[in-house]
Amino acid sequence: MSSNLPDIDTSSVVIAWHAPAVQIDFSASESLDPFGPSAVCSLHGDEDTVGIKFCLSQSNASPGSFDAGVIACPQGISANGICSGAGEPYNISIRATLFTRTATSILATSNKTILAVTDLGTPTKVDSTTTEPIHAAMDWLLNHTAAGLPLISSPTFLFWNRNGLGGIEYGWSIEAYKTLKSMLTFIFWEFNTNNWGNPDMAHAEQGPDGTVTFLPAEFHVMSSTGEPLTRFVIDTTMFVLYIVFQGIPICFCWAVLGCRYMSSSSPPATTAFPLLDMVFKAELAGKPILQEEVDRLIGGQEKDFIQAVDGVKIIAKGKGPESKR
Repeated sequence: MSSNLPDIDTSSVVIAWHAPAVQIDFSASESLDPFGPSAVCSLHGDEDTVGIKFCLSQSNASPGSFDAGVIACPQGISANGICSGAGEPYNISIRATLFTRTATSILATSNKTILAVTDLGTPTKVDSTTTEPIHAAMDWLLNHTAAGLPLISSPTFLFWNRNGLGGIEYGWSIEAYKTLKSMLTFIFWEFNTNNWGNPDMAHAEQGPDGTVTFLPAEFHVMSSTGEPLTRFVIDTTMFVLYIVFQGIPICFCWAVLGCRYMSSSSPPATTAFPLLDMVFKAELAGKPILQEEVDRLIGGQEKDFIQAVDGVKIIAKGKGPESKR
């Protein structure tokens, strides 16, 4: 939808109610055969840089769907579809199934993007057994010479098989699958009935309210404007788990601090002479204290004190019951 409503605030949104939409389902399976005898193929690129072979065929395993595939050559492709130079050609293939359904879309007027899609209707499968229009649209997209584009700036270059020159196929196929699906989706959007890829849209006459009269009735839908709001949806289960796992470590930390506070005793009074404190405020049990040892402790160094109390038990003296240290 392209909003051309007059006098509309660019910060608002447009809601298109139950408008027609297209759904494309992509799948990959071993039954894909886009390169079989019934496939229609076209060549793109050149013989020196990069070349691809794009093929389309009706799906035998899924009637109404079509199979699409790309063979990528790392050093160009000849006019007869043979890869030029050295390097192994890689290929990808997917199956596409189209559905039509209705949907309510919320669109931004500032950049004309889809913000949300709701109220999806029942899908109806589209018969895609006629692949010629799809192939013509893909040829238009991949034909870089008609657009005057250098090859390295064209969509064809996105399939360049650089990994065919000694790399691995898996890494190449990841991006190639995304590219092929994006291209197929783009052509269905570009050449849709109400988009500018339809030649009739270029000469369509619009009514006073901007309605394009030649479009089918299903494209004439109701729309409204609204103010965008932000809604937070909280998963109850995940929120409870978050509170539990956040609360357990916090409670544990506070419990440790509380236990430390309850079990802590007041620190003993200290002076600038800790060795003298030990001599005068403690008695040595289990070993006689000689006068010369006392003199050596008072006037000695720390190592003398350690030697004097080696192998003895020190009992602290203080107010109340004596406690061993």
